[in-house]
Amino acid sequence: GLPILEAMASGCPVVCSRSTCLPEVAADAVAYFEADDAGSLRNVIRKILAKDGDGQAMRAELVRKGFERVKCFSWEKCAHETAAVLKSVCGAV
Repeated sequence: GLPILEAMASGCPVVCSRSTCLPEVAADAVAYFEADDAGSLRNVIRKILAKDGDGQAMRAELVRKGFERVKCFSWEKCAHETAAVLKSVCGAV
């Protein structure tokens, strides 16, 4: 999920599949395609790259949602949550 978050933090509209943990990371801040369907990927990319008002609006909305989504993640939060898990399992930390 880190490449998704990096793209969002850079202001890039993100397209990703619904496979593995990606939906947990991306939530509603991306345009999804079916992982096993190249046509699905093509269609989503075409929608985002469309020069009409719909494409522009979609890009702007994905960028806005991406900036909001990355606020849910930080290395500090990751460290605290990892330490909590280690403490609960090992009784240490």
